Amino acid sequence: MHLLQSQRVRVCCMVWLLAACSPAADVVIDDAWIRAAPPGAHMLAAYGTITNQRGDEIVIQGVESAQFASVSVHESLEINGTATMRPAGDLRLAPGQSIDLRPGGLHFMLMGPTAEFDRTQQATIRLLFDDGSATEHRFSTSDPATPTR
Repeated sequence: MHLLQSQRVRVCCMVWLLAACSPAADVVIDDAWIRAAPPGAHMLAAYGTITNQRGDEIVIQGVESAQFASVSVHESLEINGTATMRPAGDLRLAPGQSIDLRPGGLHFMLMGPTAEFDRTQQATIRLLFDDGSATEHRFSTSDPATPTR
């Protein structure tokens, strides 16, 4: 009986260590939300604050979601008085650094919902890192008029 209990403790410790060593485990997204859109919308945008709580730099090379045909990092900007959007490329975060995804700036562009996406739903978005790891984050839907955003 003592041997079985000892093996269980070892297995639990190994699982905990593996989880603690996961590079993606120390990347958080606070205030993760998707701007609600009218029924039938083919593009939505996701926002929040990404923070690197690791001790080394992280590079987010991509984003994906099973709930959308494609997801990419975009930035909105104004050039010569004209609003435009373009792919933002990789996101690099130094240890302790945060990046805000916000309306009018960086955001996740969610294209082609695989099903009707309404104000009651959440989406799971995966961040893909340059070291091959990934982490999933839940985003709630919020009305654009919500004053807390």
